[in-house]
Amino acid sequence: IDYKKPRSTSLVPSWVVKTFINLAIMKPVVIDEKCIKCGVCKKICPVDAIELAPYPIFDRKKCINCYCCHENCPHAAMDLIQSRTFRILKKIKDKVYQKI
Repeated sequence: IDYKKPRSTSLVPSWVVKTFINLAIMKPVVIDEKCIKCGVCKKICPVDAIELAPYPIFDRKKCINCYCCHENCPHAAMDLIQSRTFRILKKIKDKVYQKI
């Protein structure tokens, strides 16, 4: 199957959409302490966005954020994280709503 990220059909400029998505979407990362370098993540990745060197390394341009690596890791060595900017904005929002 030829997996591709969906294109935006909105009137919002694509760079704005891309920036927002990069801020909001969770991205898989490896937990080195748990990873035994079994290669399941590389085998399961539908777009071949993972290389083992010796731990998994992601090609973020290829990654479609399907989270197959996270869901199929038999050792729970994949975590999903949000961008630092998103976490900071979320903390600010939470503080504002606590005051209300």
